[in-house]
Amino acid sequence: MSGNSTPPSVPVRETGDPRTFEESLEALHQIVAQLETESLSLDDTIRKFREGSVLAAECLRQIDEAELRVTELAMETSPLAVTGTSDQQP
Repeated sequence: MSGNSTPPSVPVRETGDPRTFEESLEALHQIVAQLETESLSLDDTIRKFREGSVLAAECLRQIDEAELRVTELAMETSPLAVTGTSDQQP
């Protein structure tokens, strides 16, 4: 295999900017469709699988990041809403 077969650690657009979640997810869907419907060589299949793995990992990272931001925002507005505890007595 050539030295360029290793995918980037973070999927990027042609401009070099990181892809949005939606862009990464769409690219992942396209790869899955190619793997399901096209007759690819073994090398191409492995390359697509590797690209898909990187995209899936990036999507999961972005979801985790968004979940953390939502939790932080909820804590800012109402710490009780996230922890489920209350100092109020019935």
